[in-house]
Amino acid sequence: LEALLDQLDIGVCSIIGFSLGGMINRRLAMDSPQRVRSLVILNSPHERSPDKQAEVEARAARVFAEGPMATMEDALTRWFSDDFRAQAPEIPAQVRAWRGRVDPFAYAHCCGILARGVVELMKLHDFLLRDFFVNNLSTCVCTEMETVNRSQKKSFPFSCKSARGDGPDKGQD
Repeated sequence: LEALLDQLDIGVCSIIGFSLGGMINRRLAMDSPQRVRSLVILNSPHERSPDKQAEVEARAARVFAEGPMATMEDALTRWFSDDFRAQAPEIPAQVRAWRGRVDPFAYAHCCGILARGVVELMKLHDFLLRDFFVNNLSTCVCTEMETVNRSQKKSFPFSCKSARGDGPDKGQD
């Protein structure tokens, strides 16, 4: 990411990352804090319980052994409620089709990063990252997002936490 910023002649930036992208931009903020003006992390893994970590590592191992579609149906069950899958079957079908087109080698390695990268990030000095957030950024880390209910046309409520303690969930860690 830093090489891309150099190539594009971008010195300081605001970055947003979803899932694996959140892990990547978090690492950029840790390694090169002078390059990051603001940081948004959406639905990105952080610290997991030992049981959850073992589950994620087992899924990654299954993808390595059996290919990208090995965990697809379980993923759709985690990502979409039963009601949503029944009401909008075209959405899971589209996600299934997208997964079917991924490069198996690259996807397996991304799964490995999602599984083991969290452990690596947690081994780094968490206090440095918190110090960076508190002293350098106006940051909102969105940690939860409700599933859209298409039939009721609900909005996208989410929960945010500001490292400075000035966000909607002020004072909550």
